[in-house]
Amino acid sequence: MTAPSNLTGDPTMMLVEASLRTVLTKGIQDATEIDSRYERLWQSIADIVSSGGKRLRPRMVLLAYEALGGRQPQTLAPVAAAHELLHTSLLIHDDIIDRDTSRRGRKNINGLYEAFYQPYHLDQKDRVHYSYSAAILAGDLLLAAAHQLVIESSLNPRQKTTAMRFFSRGIFEVAGGELVDIESTFMPPESSSAIMIARYKTASYSFISPLLSGAALAGASSAQLDHLRLFAESLGVAFQLSDDLLGMFGDEKITGKSTDSDIREGKLTYLIEQYLALTPLESRATFTAAFHNTNASPEDTEALKRDIERSGAREKTMLEIESRAKIAEESLDKLALSKSSHDKFLALIHAAVQRQK
Repeated sequence: MTAPSNLTGDPTMMLVEASLRTVLTKGIQDATEIDSRYERLWQSIADIVSSGGKRLRPRMVLLAYEALGGRQPQTLAPVAAAHELLHTSLLIHDDIIDRDTSRRGRKNINGLYEAFYQPYHLDQKDRVHYSYSAAILAGDLLLAAAHQLVIESSLNPRQKTTAMRFFSRGIFEVAGGELVDIESTFMPPESSSAIMIARYKTASYSFISPLLSGAALAGASSAQLDHLRLFAESLGVAFQLSDDLLGMFGDEKITGKSTDSDIREGKLTYLIEQYLALTPLESRATFTAAFHNTNASPEDTEALKRDIERSGAREKTMLEIESRAKIAEESLDKLALSKSSHDKFLALIHAAVQRQK
């Protein structure tokens, strides 16, 4: 298990990586005492966590902590690492929900286990079921490990309670957002709001929880936390809408994910909401043929993408992203941070809405 190369030279982030290695190594060692098959699961988990990534959520914990006056960032390394484990846990569970077998161009946990179970005399349905079962356990183990990192950190009891409060709230909100997102695929479109889903499914744990955790542990005031919350909510929604665009119009070689899966799964994204609002019923032939149709052909999904583009839905989504980013910038200004910290937050906005993967 090695640190991603983009972390070289960042002392606090290297401590985050050390925290991750410690908890994963211990998991592997303890699992060995139970059964070699359990060790295999932990090794698969460790490989996924150590496979790279931007470590965006740990960076946000540390960014907010230092920007709001924190002076001992090294003490927050376990908390920052816990947010990375939460992120990976949720990705594992999300892949099960989406019935995906790969992420970032490589097999995920259930993809690995589906291949591992191939030699056994199982029909396809059972093989998928058992591989999903292993992945559910992997996600659950990472949730437990994330809590363990905070509990065993050097923070004082009051700080641990603060960290756990934001951490647990993030889990609570993302579960609600995930449920509504799932049900939006088969319930009437008007029963859900893509913006609301983005707020709770993405912004909650990816932006609000890590930023507010770091700020609160630095001793931020209630007013500062309010401004930061609006910043995080706005940027989190913009991030998700950008992700929706990449999920349909991105480069699969860069994103490592199919640009047809959201269509076939029937994901009610903001992009789709805008398409439906802009397109009369009688002009939705390509939508009817491809959307929420797991057997839709590549030709059907490409035809729908072209219609979405022509409808103006993509442009409307881009405008909404710009609007949310502007709200984030206005909230940032109210925090009255140092120029250095302000510039780092501006870079975060840019990274969230201008990304390619």
